[in-house]
Amino acid sequence: MENDLLLAHRAALAGAAVGLKYFATLAQLPRELKSDGSVVTEADRAVEAAIRKVLADARPDDAVLGEEEGQSGRGSRRWIVDPIDGTALFIAGDDRWLVLVALEEAGEVVVGVAAVPAQGSIWWAQRGGGAFRADFSGPTTSDGSRSTLIDGMPYAEVDSG
Repeated sequence: MENDLLLAHRAALAGAAVGLKYFATLAQLPRELKSDGSVVTEADRAVEAAIRKVLADARPDDAVLGEEEGQSGRGSRRWIVDPIDGTALFIAGDDRWLVLVALEEAGEVVVGVAAVPAQGSIWWAQRGGGAFRADFSGPTTSDGSRSTLIDGMPYAEVDSG
């Protein structure tokens, strides 16, 4: 079984790949306002859906709390997802938006991954295991057909089939 940190990496990079497709076509991306007045786009929802799929396929008993869809599941472990942190930056064409994935167990975050897809950077940490940063190239596509290489951490080709 894939460990939680690698799963968080894979989920964040799956979301990053979706986000980058939308980032390349911002002019056609409609914007909506949420009830709190913040902006949400189809990209936010699609990135969250991609991340949720990766997590649900690998850990169907875990709960997921996402910014766009709220909480699903009632597992004792909960994945926390911000699909596009910095939507205002994203829609302005600024490359500093992030994809965030974390795992909470017993009220404590034990794994976290923050990817900045447009800059090809990723940060990760695991409770008791330190925090790291690396560059990446070629986020995996939704069909899992591309390999992702992360400097400093081995990362296998993803096969979602």
